[in-house]
Amino acid sequence: MYIYEEFGKIIPYTTLMSWQDKLSDENYLYVQKGKEWLKSIEKKFIIFDKSLNNKSFYHSLMTLLESWGTFTPVNDGKQTIYIKNDPNQVVQVIIDHIGLCQAVDGHSKKDEIDLISSYCVSIREKCRVSFTILQQENRNSSDIDRVKAGMTECSPDGLKDSGGPYNDCEVCIGVYYPLKFKLKSYQGYPVIVEDTGQQNPFLGLRDRIRVLCLLKNRQGISDRVIPVNFFGELGIFRQLPSSKQITDWRPYLNLNNLSISQNINKIEDSVQKEPQKELNYHF
Repeated sequence: MYIYEEFGKIIPYTTLMSWQDKLSDENYLYVQKGKEWLKSIEKKFIIFDKSLNNKSFYHSLMTLLESWGTFTPVNDGKQTIYIKNDPNQVVQVIIDHIGLCQAVDGHSKKDEIDLISSYCVSIREKCRVSFTILQQENRNSSDIDRVKAGMTECSPDGLKDSGGPYNDCEVCIGVYYPLKFKLKSYQGYPVIVEDTGQQNPFLGLRDRIRVLCLLKNRQGISDRVIPVNFFGELGIFRQLPSSKQITDWRPYLNLNNLSISQNINKIEDSVQKEPQKELNYHF
């Protein structure tokens, strides 16, 4: 994503990882620029790549918060406040995804999720920490009865394992995939178009469309949908214009067809100056 947004160069993840062919010399130079950017921001990230349960979650987070600030008793010890060492510090915690947590102490999966969610609320209020919890949709939400009734969009009832995080959150956004339900159109956006046999036919937006469903918003309006252009090879979402404003859908099938404001010459010049040579890369 960074390489595209900065230089206008599209390098899909499969190419980046050399799953089919090794990187070209040109792509390697872009990847090197991307690595420089990652190194410049990596000190801002702390990644826990291990099994999650309520105890490990609470202990890991509280240990970090204690290193970044001080918990101070007030009101004769009846209340505890948190004072950051750096008042401008912003802490964003992402759980991806909460359904992977491991239940402990005889808890059910729902109990474990609800307890983690309650910790998030407590720490959010006391320490001014923001949480983003990713949660899967229940597969039962795609049963035939819902499809026949036209009830295929995301809903709070479709959240898998527990509704606790939804009840506790300030904002809930669902990502809806019309193609999954074989819809021919969605609010005027062509999802599936039949092949008429013409040369280079437009077959619909298909996997290039997603819909962001604002299911909950305590600070404003909710129950809104936002159709977006999705490019999975780079993980990019872009809001689509109103379907009534679009006369040609083809530009929305490929990132190369959409205008970008990035500086796309900065690294291309250096690519042209590099001597041609064969390189072997290992990751």
